[in-house]
Amino acid sequence: MVTCGLESVKRFDGIGPAISSELPEIGHADIISVKMRTDSAQSGNLHIRLVERSRALHQAVAEKIRANPELMQIARDNLQRWLTEERTHGQASKGLLEWERILQDFSFDQILKLICDPGEEADRLRHATPFAGILTEAERENIYEQYAAISA
Repeated sequence: MVTCGLESVKRFDGIGPAISSELPEIGHADIISVKMRTDSAQSGNLHIRLVERSRALHQAVAEKIRANPELMQIARDNLQRWLTEERTHGQASKGLLEWERILQDFSFDQILKLICDPGEEADRLRHATPFAGILTEAERENIYEQYAAISA
């Protein structure tokens, strides 16, 4: 817990700071869980839009790679660079190791199918995507604008 003047602040489940100025005095060994008040429907809708935007970005990536298979090398190069960096500073992350196995073991078509898959496992894998740099800034901006318009 971080103390900021009269307010006590604690990170809660990665959501962000939860603040309360009405917390009772406690000892250092006590643990306080304070949830931020959020509109769960609104935050749920935001999460859904972000997942859908990620799927749209990866669909565009898959279309570009299918049209130009040499672009798959960008993902392979990104992955190797990131794995080397992580291994230099300790252990490589699980997500990158999963992508390493996928890019080594899956066929070209299986990889493209995976990055477009709407399932939860594919959504999870897209959080550590090695496909950065395949879309141009304009292509990414176009998709971002489409999803910004949906949320407006």
